[in-house]
Amino acid sequence: MKKILNLWLVVFTILAILPIGVKAEETDMEKPEANKEPVKVYIFRSDSCPHCINTMNFLKEMEEEYGDYYDVYDYETSDPENSALFEEVATFMGDTSSVGYVPYLVVGKYTYPDGFEPDNLVTDDQTMGEQLLERIMEVYRSDDRYDVMEALKNKPSYDTVVGIVAGVMIVGIVAMVVITRRHNALAEAE
Repeated sequence: MKKILNLWLVVFTILAILPIGVKAEETDMEKPEANKEPVKVYIFRSDSCPHCINTMNFLKEMEEEYGDYYDVYDYETSDPENSALFEEVATFMGDTSSVGYVPYLVVGKYTYPDGFEPDNLVTDDQTMGEQLLERIMEVYRSDDRYDVMEALKNKPSYDTVVGIVAGVMIVGIVAMVVITRRHNALAEAE
């Protein structure tokens, strides 16, 4: 009888030490009501890049649970137009050293300039995939969303900037001529 009691005591002790609940999947997080436009996730990738394939698979897997919160805009960089757009976007976002390295993701003002691999750790307890999902949800909750493609459309072109600078210089030169002539006229009048 004592052996059975000791056995039950050991079993009870082991059960008390083990976690009782089942750990939720790492990417589970509180989801807001899906009542806004989805976040635009831009990905520049290559068909031959294994990290790109993993990233696309990750985004597709997340669609089932989080698909109401984001839309993927996919740019395959072997297409010259997409490659040029990639360079423009990366440069605009300040990631000039990243041009040519895929996958390159943009979510709001966040970028993944050094490539993306869903299972790589970014902190001791968070993977890139979890961080990306967290960032998507952060941008989704925000009332002030940043969209790099809209920002690119609205940025002044080089021609516009050159025109403005030239106009300011001409106005400055004309003003200097007028002021100099008035100064000289006043000097002669004295």
